[in-house]
Amino acid sequence: MKVLLIGKTGVFDTLAVAYGCLNQTDINNCPYFGDLTLENNKELVGIGANKVGNELFVVGFKVPEIIAIFNRELESLSHVNQNECWQVIPLSLKGENITWLFAWLANAPLLGPMFLKWARNRTLNRSSYLLEYGKKLRIEKNLDGKDKPDLVFAAKPHR
Repeated sequence: MKVLLIGKTGVFDTLAVAYGCLNQTDINNCPYFGDLTLENNKELVGIGANKVGNELFVVGFKVPEIIAIFNRELESLSHVNQNECWQVIPLSLKGENITWLFAWLANAPLLGPMFLKWARNRTLNRSSYLLEYGKKLRIEKNLDGKDKPDLVFAAKPHR
């Protein structure tokens, strides 16, 4: 299954959450971390696969919930095999608006590099929270463990 994590910033906070899903701890090693070109072009970035074999992708979008709604509607209209569908997970992270603002201001001509550095540092300073969020994120089509209070479930209807 292919999983798309959508947050307000694709290569900052959302990338850190994806690294948490993969049980990796150092987001500085990721070649996509803080890549403003990928962020501005809204490109899907393949991060890797988790233990179960789910491929993880990230992207940044101003209103992540819209993409999840589009995916659900297209999935219901297309009648595609469930194994071929993407699981789209919109993320709602505390403090992501500030990181998004720094990333947006990083496009400024003269002061852009300073704001890019601030966006990177903000994600690094919050990395423990973001990585833990990713570790608790349960990526599955079935909700067999819904009684476990320590898990965060994706906003996807169960069929």
